[in-house]
Amino acid sequence: MSGYPFVREELRRAYHELRGGQLSPARGALALGLGVFVGSLPIFGLHTPIVVALCLWLRLDALVAWAGSNVSNPLFAPALLASEAAVGAYLRRGALPRPGAFTRLDALDEVGRDLVVGAPVVGLGLGAASFAVTFVVLLARRRWAPASERRAPYRLRDDAPAWVAAVERLAHREGRSDSPHASERARFHRARLALLTDPLVRALGRLAGESAGSFGDVVVVGDEPGRIARVLEEMGVATSVRAEPSLEDAAASLPDGGCIFARLPRRLVAPSIVCLEAAGLTCEALTPGRFRAFGDALVIARRPA
Repeated sequence: MSGYPFVREELRRAYHELRGGQLSPARGALALGLGVFVGSLPIFGLHTPIVVALCLWLRLDALVAWAGSNVSNPLFAPALLASEAAVGAYLRRGALPRPGAFTRLDALDEVGRDLVVGAPVVGLGLGAASFAVTFVVLLARRRWAPASERRAPYRLRDDAPAWVAAVERLAHREGRSDSPHASERARFHRARLALLTDPLVRALGRLAGESAGSFGDVVVVGDEPGRIARVLEEMGVATSVRAEPSLEDAAASLPDGGCIFARLPRRLVAPSIVCLEAAGLTCEALTPGRFRAFGDALVIARRPA
């Protein structure tokens, strides 16, 4: 994967996901209003994860919503909390809090209950006001400076390694990354992350220089999730892919010019290579990861044509 900026490309994808989909004034105003409402709630430390989760689900602009959630910044938070407690006290008891209620320890429990009642009401009002003002501003801006309301969807770079492109295509079979439905987008990302985080699938990046069908008939052993088989087939480096339950069965049924891909515990790599070489196969072991004494390894055995 030399030369391919994998981390930077993942950050670019994450940025596209966070910015959401359509750029209409209503959706932009809704993002800000949602952020202001969540930021008005006295749940400090949880504003950002809640805003990001809601925006990913609703395909809203998470950066705009995050900016709105900072309404409870240290400069504005004291006045915001005081107003929320006052509204809560008025709704609960029909009277404003008594002077000094915020400084008396015996009154903190009562103030907390006032906040629970008043915070959603104040937050809803601030969020609605933010939505209305932002909607009018964006609507006027669109009339004076028309622009496209739809962002270009994320597209994988043309120079992406073969295995990365194969993972992308396989994930798109599970769900669409640009779907308006959160469940379908979740299926796409779940399938994609399962493949990308498999170290043996990542090890297939070393095969990027192989030509189409260069591995001939491939037999896969020990690939219980089926990830290696699917990626190899999608990369097009095998004429056919099938599974066998054991190395012995794979070696016995492997035709000339074929190849075995075996996912094995690393403690079994050395004895397995000895057995395969005794059967006339040439072997190579890929042991990805920093801690090479643990986890699985990928043994590639070829039978000469």
